Amino acid sequence: MGYTEKNEDESLIGVLCYQIATISKKKSELMLKNAQLDISADQAWILGKAYEKQQDGVHQSELVTEEHLVGAKSQVSRLIQDLVEKECLVRRVDVNDRRNTFLVITNKGLEKVRVLEKIIEERKKIYLEKLTGEEYRMLVSLLKKALEAVKK
Repeated sequence: MGYTEKNEDESLIGVLCYQIATISKKKSELMLKNAQLDISADQAWILGKAYEKQQDGVHQSELVTEEHLVGAKSQVSRLIQDLVEKECLVRRVDVNDRRNTFLVITNKGLEKVRVLEKIIEERKKIYLEKLTGEEYRMLVSLLKKALEAVKK
C-alpha cells in the first residue's frame, strides 16, 4: 500500500468515526430530551460512571482524565455541579485526602440511570438493524483496538 493510499485510509477512518460520534451524540441528546431526563449526554456519561462505583463513588478527578468527555476541567465541573443541584449526585470529601472529592449517585440519579439503560438498549437496536450480532461485536472490538492504537 502506497503512502497516499495509507493516508486516505487513515483519513477515512477518522472522518467516519467523527461522523458516527457526532450523529450518535445528537440522536442520544434527542432521546434524552424526549425522555425528559433534563440532562445532557455528557452528564449521562458522568451518572453512568458514578453508577458503576455505587456507594464508593467516583473521584471527580477521574472524570477529567477520561477521554470520554471532551472538555476542560471547568466544563466537567459545571456538568457535575448541575447534577448536584438536580440532586442526582452528592459530593463526599475523601477522608484520607480532603483535596479529593467523591461523587456518589443518589436515588434520583439511579432513577435516571434506569431510563438511560433503556435508551442505550434502543440505540443498540438501531445498530443491530444494520449489523448482525457478530458484526456488532466485531465493530466494538475493532473500535477498541483503534482507540488503543491512537492513544499511543
